[in-house]
Amino acid sequence: LGDTVNLASRLQTATKDYGATILVSGDVKRDAESSPLLAGRVTWRDLGTITVRGREQGTPIWAVERSVQEGTGNGV
Repeated sequence: LGDTVNLASRLQTATKDYGATILVSGDVKRDAESSPLLAGRVTWRDLGTITVRGREQGTPIWAVERSVQEGTGNGV
């Protein structure tokens, strides 16, 4: 749990640096893309990787650009 909370905290702080409202790790993006509720409804922006203290490798991060409501085509 500690590693997950640490990463979430780092991503929250990084939103200011990247000018993004929501940042997610590559793992969260992968899970969202395979979810029937979210697949094809979210636009992502690849931001590369960030270094998180306590991890040996960089963590890929993505900004959530927008999501589309089913049936309307409007961003939410």
